[in-house]
Amino acid sequence: MSAPAPTSVTVGAAMSSWLHADVAFSIVAETTPGDRVFAVGTSETLGAWDPRAALELTTAPETYPQWSGIGRLLAPTCVKACMEYKMVILRQDGGVCWEEGPNRKLLELHCASTAADATADGPRAPPAEAPRFGCAPADGQQAHVVFRISACGIPRDLSTVSTCFPDEDSPRLINSASMTSSACLPGCAMVAEEGEEGEEEAIESAPVALRLWAGAHRTAKPEGKCEDAYFFSASAAGVADGVGSMKDFTAYGVDAAAYAADLMAGASGALHRRGAESEAEASAPRERTAKAVAAADAAASTYGASTITVLALEGAEVGVTNLGDSGFMLLRPEPWGGMKLVERSREQNHSFNTPYQLTRVPPALMQKIGGRGLDSPEDGESYLCNVQPGDLLLLYTDGLTDNLHWFEMLKLIDDLVMTPSERASPEAIAKALVVAAQERSLDETAETPFSKNARRHRCDWPGGKIDDVTVVAAWVVPEGDASAVPEGITLSCLHDPAAFRQAVF
Repeated sequence: MSAPAPTSVTVGAAMSSWLHADVAFSIVAETTPGDRVFAVGTSETLGAWDPRAALELTTAPETYPQWSGIGRLLAPTCVKACMEYKMVILRQDGGVCWEEGPNRKLLELHCASTAADATADGPRAPPAEAPRFGCAPADGQQAHVVFRISACGIPRDLSTVSTCFPDEDSPRLINSASMTSSACLPGCAMVAEEGEEGEEEAIESAPVALRLWAGAHRTAKPEGKCEDAYFFSASAAGVADGVGSMKDFTAYGVDAAAYAADLMAGASGALHRRGAESEAEASAPRERTAKAVAAADAAASTYGASTITVLALEGAEVGVTNLGDSGFMLLRPEPWGGMKLVERSREQNHSFNTPYQLTRVPPALMQKIGGRGLDSPEDGESYLCNVQPGDLLLLYTDGLTDNLHWFEMLKLIDDLVMTPSERASPEAIAKALVVAAQERSLDETAETPFSKNARRHRCDWPGGKIDDVTVVAAWVVPEGDASAVPEGITLSCLHDPAAFRQAVF
């Protein structure tokens, strides 16, 4: 074990202002029941090298052995500053297992006056090392740290920030940490903080009508037809993932791809045929999506099985109903750049790789398999989220989340949206995520969410999971935004991943 070397924050000049950095730690650590994982280091937030006062990371059954946590650290701007940290495991018996090796560099900020310390690609940084606990590190163990920068004590004139972080010297990647300054995001209102005590002043605007600027991308697994389906419009979206194992019953007329497409047509029709709805129903998006899932299930005429996720925007609220292991994420721009995860759906599984699913089979097959235990629309989970201009909504099938970690998705999206000269279109975001997930699915040695979950269930499944991958991305924008989607509803076409069609209800 290697305890930390004594260290402190090094300041190379008088401090004129400070930055709050929301630091998201994520580490893969195999532990035993009762163990706890902490990030400990120089900062008071990290316990000032006291493991029992440090930042505790958390995990969940669906994400273990990935541990993560977020801490807000205070760092000076326009100076050279260095904070250090290590990962530790507190054993159930009270023992402390320190990460081996030298202390990690958590944060190193440079301004124009220290440009001599920088290379053409930004400031030099020590190479990242894999954390080691005790004498035997877990296979594939790695640490990932993401910085989200906000300001404290910075004048309202944002030129101060641009002076401290000029474009040519702005850090791009420092010790596995993505640090970015302000961004131009669709419909995003900047929030500034100022004053000696960090008093906040928000740029207020009158409420505006909102809509979705949406796009999608879908790809099929290398062999077999694509069984995913989707739809989107200016006020709603959905994805469905046809269950591939239903191909065993094609002799009975079962087609999971057709059934998934049938569900999307039914859900989109239910959400857009509003003439018979009361105003009370129209103002409850969570209930509307639940009813849309039920309506799609009842109206289906094809046979198959599928997961389903349906979203509806109403005013400044988004309702989502999800059944199975497809899902949604709500991302929101940070005041000084990048996106943060605000909400995501929970996967619903009966057992490993056996998600909840809607099922419709012909009577002859129903007699053979029995109808007891089939999932219904009422088994889905519904969500209600407040949204604002600049938010990004993602709907996806499990081909995405089985192959990419959430922090990898954020990093990829940050790279797209942090280009000030242009806004990342929803189609570009969806395509980038789908392509990355497909590439990872073909990697037989990658450490993926699916492979980690497989180990947790005592299954040997190294690398990625080959599957269809579908993503619908949608920016929340003001009603009058120039980035308009076509009128009506866009629906995916059966079997052809690249094809789609327009419909009007």
